[in-house]
Amino acid sequence: MKNAIKKTLQQLKDWNIDFSNSKVFKFALLDVQIETDGKKIRRFLHDAVIDMKAYTKLQNAYKNNDVTAVEKLTDAMFDEYGTDKATANIVIGAIAELVGFVNISETPTTNDTVIAPIVQVPVKPAEPTISDLQEQIVALTKLVSGSQSQPSPIVSPSPTKQKATIAIGSIHKFGKYDWRVLDVQNGQALLISKDVTHVNKPYNVDFSDVTWENCTLRKWLNSDFLSEFSSQEQAQICLSTIPNEDNQWYKTKGGNRTTDRIFLLSLSEVVRYFGDSGQLENQPSGTYWINDQYNNERAAKFNNKQTWWWLRSPGNGSDDAASVSYGGNVSVFGNDVDDSGDRGGVRPALWLNLKS
Repeated sequence: MKNAIKKTLQQLKDWNIDFSNSKVFKFALLDVQIETDGKKIRRFLHDAVIDMKAYTKLQNAYKNNDVTAVEKLTDAMFDEYGTDKATANIVIGAIAELVGFVNISETPTTNDTVIAPIVQVPVKPAEPTISDLQEQIVALTKLVSGSQSQPSPIVSPSPTKQKATIAIGSIHKFGKYDWRVLDVQNGQALLISKDVTHVNKPYNVDFSDVTWENCTLRKWLNSDFLSEFSSQEQAQICLSTIPNEDNQWYKTKGGNRTTDRIFLLSLSEVVRYFGDSGQLENQPSGTYWINDQYNNERAAKFNNKQTWWWLRSPGNGSDDAASVSYGGNVSVFGNDVDDSGDRGGVRPALWLNLKS
């Protein structure tokens, strides 16, 4: 269990997760692949980090080498979950080490008494070392092969006779952003930003029941974000009919079709264009997200740091919206619509007229 805890925390550190932001830590923790005791470890780490008052006290107890205080705080944070004090102290100590408060040696125990770790000079957290492999996206042509005969989930603009000049899976420069080509139909290309373009954008500014049709993020995309393009570029962005399906797992209503120039992908579209393991249509037992072999394809960054990003589909309720998490899991349950989080982001999508 000790090794699993350390691997979990190291993965979060590699993702450059802000340990002090409880909401961000909570979402990121769901993404980590834990080989053993996953549920228990997530619960321990989550409760340890979000209880910042106890955590601050614990930090002071470490610095003062106050064994009694460490023991009391450890009891309060972990004993109710049935773990032993020694394991609890390993958890707390590992967190403290990774966020740079202390540098701890092996934590000894005597008759189940919690011993405070050795306090040394605070260490500076290492630079993030996210695998370069996460930058590489497998060619999307293979992911959509076999489904080309199906109608597009987004109704593209009126067909033209212009032959497509860009390939599915390629990166296309348009405006000031790089875009990944998801589909090409009848002279138009479906694009999604290669990276997250903006962060700290709520799906809706108020916490209320809302659909894509009337959320504030849709309004922002089709006004402020659209204005980032020149008039000539705007003329190339097609006006598209956007279907808004109900949530496949929770049956939350998706609302009316909309007509947009800029939009977000839906649950069914992110599965179709980034890889379909069948989980959206067949919910795995006891889970709230799609966790499959296509996680790396969906994972995205902002300023070279992992971040989660919104989808336009509703989540568990009408006050939730679906999203893609730090590690690329698809949260079908969703986030609160007013949750901009610490790095919650936007990956705009659009149909580009290739004729222009």
